[in-house]
Amino acid sequence: CNGCPSSIASSSMVAQIVSGRSLDQALTLTSEDVLLLLDGLPEGKGYYAELAVQALRNALSSEVKT
Repeated sequence: CNGCPSSIASSSMVAQIVSGRSLDQALTLTSEDVLLLLDGLPEGKGYYAELAVQALRNALSSEVKT
């Protein structure tokens, strides 16, 4: 991502959470988990947590298919 602090914070938190976790553990992560650990995001920016989780799931599903 380029520039949005909420997007950067969300994706960074996702990376920290799943680091060292199994694939199954990583797939249980939800946007609510990310928002909780970030202590929320500014109003109207909560969807960035969902985007970060969805990007993780997309990446992991690509890894499983190869």
